[in-house]
Amino acid sequence: MHKRIVTTAAVAFLVIALVTTPSCKASTLSLEATTNKEFFNLGEPVRVLGNLTKNGLPVTDGLIGLQVDDPNNTTMVMRTLKAGTFSGEELIKIVDFYPSNSIGQRRSSFQAGTWGYFNVTIYNNATISLNVALQVNVFDSVNFTLGLSTGWSGPVVAKTTLKYYPSIYIPSGASTGNATAFATAFTGNPRNGGTPYCLEKSAAFSIQGGASNPGVSIPPTNIIGAYNTTFRLPTDRKSGDYLLFANSLYGGEAASRITGFSIKLPGDANGDGFVDVSDFAILAASWFKSLGQTGYDARADFTGNGFVDVSDFSILAGNWFKGSK
Repeated sequence: MHKRIVTTAAVAFLVIALVTTPSCKASTLSLEATTNKEFFNLGEPVRVLGNLTKNGLPVTDGLIGLQVDDPNNTTMVMRTLKAGTFSGEELIKIVDFYPSNSIGQRRSSFQAGTWGYFNVTIYNNATISLNVALQVNVFDSVNFTLGLSTGWSGPVVAKTTLKYYPSIYIPSGASTGNATAFATAFTGNPRNGGTPYCLEKSAAFSIQGGASNPGVSIPPTNIIGAYNTTFRLPTDRKSGDYLLFANSLYGGEAASRITGFSIKLPGDANGDGFVDVSDFAILAASWFKSLGQTGYDARADFTGNGFVDVSDFSILAGNWFKGSK
């Protein structure tokens, strides 16, 4: 009888303890990433946006590493974006960054169709050696990404400085005018789970003798806990499915997100990434045909208005022999 009373009392005490003890909910870092739509034409602005939250609340001082790869797994964009205003510790710091010649002497401009160089200096604030992946991403005056420079990765000794002179080819089709380069320092590429060590650093320069391309105005977004960036893919890039990798490390927790979007070259009816006579043949076979009519081929209806006519031909002609197979 005494044993039963003790057991009953113990169970009652356990129930009371479970009810009255505050719950210890695990801390959760969450990262979202998306694009403003799923399908884009080459040359059209692509906006990447998302949120970084911890325990459901916006993170106001976080960093997000972003990587965008084309269908051939060539990286077109690599940036460090801010969620809010970052003021945290930077184990690796980009202390200096500017356009230069091949031996690191400062320059203010590059000629289209030639190689451009940059001078990047980083410092390891940590007490141990850290492995660092460095990259430079260049955008021309109308926000076309020109791709990435030659990269560098390796260990940086504690409390030491490292200089790096990356190069990138400035294509002849790059837009004339003011351009911007962004230097990033990651633990590794975001595709492989890498996260930013520090804020990115930007450098301005001009491109001379390039193309004349119209700019596109994009309204800014300023939401607490949110991040965003916009870029354009040149019309000679490959159409198809692009992958987007976003990673963040905050408060000792890591979060990642993989998503994608599709790029199509207007006039590329057969979807092979290049506008040529094969696409013209599809348009010709559907000429003056409307949706629901025999012979109508939606692949030739580039305007999407349900009718194949001169407007669709103009789009095809405007991109004739453009693209990349």
